Amino acid sequence: MDNNRQGAKASYVALVFFIGLWMILPSAVRRFNREAFAEFQAPALHLVGKGRDLARYWELKSRSPEELLAAARDLARINAALELKIHSLDDARKENFRLREILRYPKTDEFVTVVARVSVRETSSWWQRIIIRKGRSDGVRPGCPVVFGDRVIGRVSVVHLTTSEVDLVTSPGFRCTAFLEGDDQYHVVHVSGRAGLALSAPRAMVSIIPLGYNPPAGQIAKVMTTG
Repeated sequence: MDNNRQGAKASYVALVFFIGLWMILPSAVRRFNREAFAEFQAPALHLVGKGRDLARYWELKSRSPEELLAAARDLARINAALELKIHSLDDARKENFRLREILRYPKTDEFVTVVARVSVRETSSWWQRIIIRKGRSDGVRPGCPVVFGDRVIGRVSVVHLTTSEVDLVTSPGFRCTAFLEGDDQYHVVHVSGRAGLALSAPRAMVSIIPLGYNPPAGQIAKVMTTG
């Protein structure tokens, strides 16, 4: 009798083990295949991106000296303006630090900026997803914000060794906060992406708009995403 009970117990344990293995193994295999395909595809994506950079270089190289001189003068003016802005921002940073010391304000976490180029932007998901040429080896992590200029344009969703997939702000399911142009009180609004056709204009919905907000007369209010 005891042998029969032990045999039945062993059968139940084996059954539970195989059911768990059957449930876990397919997802693990799919995850491995997806990661392996991404790493296999990464060198080709980098090669395509480098080819575009090289084509752009030779396109600029073929321009006339007059065009290059004009571009150099414009660049010099931009650099001079940026130098002044850097000095003003440095003064603001020092003043901010001084006030924090006086108020004994807790220190905030430091963020590292990673500069990345777009590797792939497919037509079928033009307003939803891009692939950038920086990944896990460069310190990129899932959930990191993606910034262009002074705006948040997306969020890192999947990270591979040398590439990362980014969900854009107009991607369905994307959520972030933002400010509205002309709102002196800087009320926080909610931005959510909306699905759209590949070649149509991107769409996103702004909600939780304060009742007292008055948009600029005769023009569309700008939304400044903050993450």
